[in-house]
Amino acid sequence: MDLKTTYISPSVTKQRGYTLDELNTIPLDQQMTPESFASVVKMYTTELAPERLAQADLSISTTLELEMYRKDASAFWSLNTFTLIRDPHGCR
Repeated sequence: MDLKTTYISPSVTKQRGYTLDELNTIPLDQQMTPESFASVVKMYTTELAPERLAQADLSISTTLELEMYRKDASAFWSLNTFTLIRDPHGCR
């Protein structure tokens, strides 16, 4: 689990000013406000708990409203969906 973004829509690329490759070079805590990052950490702690991950057939996906930074350093609110991608054997 590298926690890298695997897809962003072209409209998000335009809105944020970053390409997917650029975003993946920026640590997650620097892509959003501290309050939003705390929400993400809480979500990961809950959703990726060992007992949940052990359920290979469990689909794990959560949507959060987060205050993100644009390339020009301005902030905006965005609805973000985080989905655990597993291999065919249910492993992460």
